[in-house]
Amino acid sequence: MPAVILSEYVPSVVIDPYGEIYDMNAEAEKLLGDSRVNLVNKPWDRPLQDGAVIDMDGRSVQLSIMKTTLASYVMLKDLSVCQQAATQAVEIDRLQGDLKKSQELLAVKEKFTALIAHDFGTPITGIRLQNDILKNHLGSLSQESITQRLEQMNVHLNHMVDLLDDLLLLSQIHGPQGGESSAPFHLEVFCRKIIDQIKRGWKGREVILTCTGEMDNVQVDRRLVRYILSNLVGNALKYSPEGGDVQVNLDVTEQAINFFVSDEGIGIPADELDKIFTQFYRASNVNEFSGLGLGLTMMRTCIEMCGGTIKVESKLDEGTTFVVTLPRCNG
Repeated sequence: MPAVILSEYVPSVVIDPYGEIYDMNAEAEKLLGDSRVNLVNKPWDRPLQDGAVIDMDGRSVQLSIMKTTLASYVMLKDLSVCQQAATQAVEIDRLQGDLKKSQELLAVKEKFTALIAHDFGTPITGIRLQNDILKNHLGSLSQESITQRLEQMNVHLNHMVDLLDDLLLLSQIHGPQGGESSAPFHLEVFCRKIIDQIKRGWKGREVILTCTGEMDNVQVDRRLVRYILSNLVGNALKYSPEGGDVQVNLDVTEQAINFFVSDEGIGIPADELDKIFTQFYRASNVNEFSGLGLGLTMMRTCIEMCGGTIKVESKLDEGTTFVVTLPRCNG
């Protein structure tokens, strides 16, 4: 028996010209489930065909045979182990991919949480200032001045509520997969309720909703839908100071849900369209409107974390259209 056979890590068996087992290595003993002492000089009662796949106690084993005039050298390859290893490799790749996405998601959440926490300072300072003035000079202030300061405090409080909503949304987003918030629901009914709520704060303004596709039993993150409509419709009304209708079109396909939000407002300068999603950037023609330049950045981040996209088309002094595409969650 050549020493090379006995030192091989691959399970190997030597069959003599009479079809009996001449020798085997330790790996073959493990695979055959018996010792060399018990098997040597026993007949090899399995096929001796190169490439054949045989069953060994429920395991698929492939034979690789090299024949000489003195013996047949049979190497045994446990396909079930190979398949298991391949499956494990795929699973490891998937887990590594999930880990990378989770790390990226965590980094984004930490970044925006820090930014939002920092932004709390502005409304808190404003509320404290107005509160101190009212507390120390209430007797000398006119009713009109008191009302104005209370309204300013209310604006600051609403700003804080918006920031808290942003924090809540960030904390609940886990990626493209579904969850409790993406249980099937009627998209049109849900969106109409949100738009009606928005319109209450814009008396005399109209938001027209049109829908195409099957609206019932839609699966998508409802928190994100609310966030998208609240921000885009709110901005459309805000940046259309001369009025004009705001159009919201929903288009549902088998793979995605598309939101089109259009206004007839001030528009965005062409050379600034690629900058509006940049953190703290505000278009040059919106100085008279309040804002921090964080809303669109935050929105795009949340949309992309859920596997979606957001695009914008605009003409100065004619209007703007935002297009958001979200993948439908798998049930």
